[in-house]
Amino acid sequence: MRTICLRFSDAYAPEQGTIKLHQDVIKKSGFVWYGKTSNKISKKYLEEILANGPAKILLLKAGGTERYWATMEEFSYSEQKEHPSYYQNYLSNISTWIKISKIERAPDDIADKCLTSTGKVLSSILKKTFGAYFVIEYKE
Repeated sequence: MRTICLRFSDAYAPEQGTIKLHQDVIKKSGFVWYGKTSNKISKKYLEEILANGPAKILLLKAGGTERYWATMEEFSYSEQKEHPSYYQNYLSNISTWIKISKIERAPDDIADKCLTSTGKVLSSILKKTFGAYFVIEYKE
């Protein structure tokens, strides 16, 4: 499966954490808009991933061991409303919005099972770069 991997941080989230706050919005609304800051994610990659309907993307906690599969329904480059309230302080920094309907824990070693678009194992790349997103291939 070809998809993307996004890093996230709890540095901007209240103490409950990024994932918990996004899951709370999913419980309430059935979905949440996940905001990705800095570089915009390529429309080409996002359209390719969604070509056959909802798709899984990988979320990795920066500097931590938490890994999650998130079900992506669609994306937008325009501001979206159904997101955790702490986003209000960072709206101008969000470049890409991803609509997520489900977040579930992934195995801790998932990064060892994913290859980046350069053919390298994701876990080895994570140690050498601060990239915010990666195009990956995962064999289920």
